[in-house]
Amino acid sequence: MGAEANGHSRALIIDDEDCIRNMLGEMMTSLGIYARHFENPLDALVHVEKAFYHLILLDISMPQISGLELLPKMKAVSPASKFIMVTGCANKENAIQAFRCGAFDFLEKPIDIELLSHSIQRALKVQQTEFKLVKTLNQFEKTNARLIVQKKNEEHMRQWLVETNRALSTLAQNLENTRLESEKQAAETTRKRILPIVTKLCQDQVVFSRYPKELGLLIQYLEGMANNLASDQKMAVLLSQAELKVASLIKLGMSTPEIAEHLNVSPYTVKTHRRNIRKKLKIRNSKYNLKSYLTKESTGPDPLSEYKT
Repeated sequence: MGAEANGHSRALIIDDEDCIRNMLGEMMTSLGIYARHFENPLDALVHVEKAFYHLILLDISMPQISGLELLPKMKAVSPASKFIMVTGCANKENAIQAFRCGAFDFLEKPIDIELLSHSIQRALKVQQTEFKLVKTLNQFEKTNARLIVQKKNEEHMRQWLVETNRALSTLAQNLENTRLESEKQAAETTRKRILPIVTKLCQDQVVFSRYPKELGLLIQYLEGMANNLASDQKMAVLLSQAELKVASLIKLGMSTPEIAEHLNVSPYTVKTHRRNIRKKLKIRNSKYNLKSYLTKESTGPDPLSEYKT
């Protein structure tokens, strides 16, 4: 609806006097503004509902309806239009009422073309500013709407990530529980079903005399595997992940400073983990060597002691 120059502007002239309409029409043409005339103000009201006019020049005194009565009706239909009231009998009361109803300017007949031109230029300038403001507000609203949608999408994504992380944590825990149960069953199967068979073979003097070394290695391996599975399962249940790492490095013979450097933590942190490991494994004797305890838990007693002579 905007018009950057008068050549793009449209004016509607409403006056019951032919000479006034023609005179105002000629003034509009001289200013480069397209103009349409209406004698009947009610016909003009119907027309404004179908077509937009930047300027509407409205006479106050007309037989069908007063311009002051028509002004708010036309303003409701075309709020962006600028209304310039013209009258042959100007008074203060009419001017005040016109401005209260939304008129941009109030001119007295006979109208001076310079005064009319000045009024029109001001009206179009103000109108253009308003159009730009409305455009900026519309762009702002669209941008704000996009940001709201983007924020909702980000919130949905964050919620999805939280739920996915929760599901993965549950899956990891279930896998860990399955692993521990599998190790427990493997240890029990080795101890209760496989070791008795090997032990029975060792008790057969003929077989043992022929394969003492092989049977010894076999039973040692099986016993060690069973003890390791049981020990690791016990520690996995009792100790945290950090404590399990420290315990495995202690079993390898690493000192506190070496463990600290390996895990990139402070020696104080390693000492704290060692204290917690002792407490959770119920090693009450402070002089008892932690490495020896962990190694003993893994290896168990000598599996061939009862068969040696």
